[in-house]
Amino acid sequence: MKKVMIIMICSLMAITNIAYARSKQVTVCTSYIVGATSQMSCSGSFNGKATILLLYQAGWRYAGDISGTNKFVLIFEK
Repeated sequence: MKKVMIIMICSLMAITNIAYARSKQVTVCTSYIVGATSQMSCSGSFNGKATILLLYQAGWRYAGDISGTNKFVLIFEK
């Protein structure tokens, strides 16, 4: 009985994590100059031109960057 309960709890946790991961939105923005009001080209869940300030106001948060490129590549998630 204990094993069945443990398996059920672990299964429920796995399903919850998968559902949470699928609900996230991610966008990648590129620019040669980075600043709060510098225009960036974004693709992914948000397509088009935006600034860091506009993305922040729309509920996006900075998740990281990709280094080793000739321009800034910033990743945002919602």
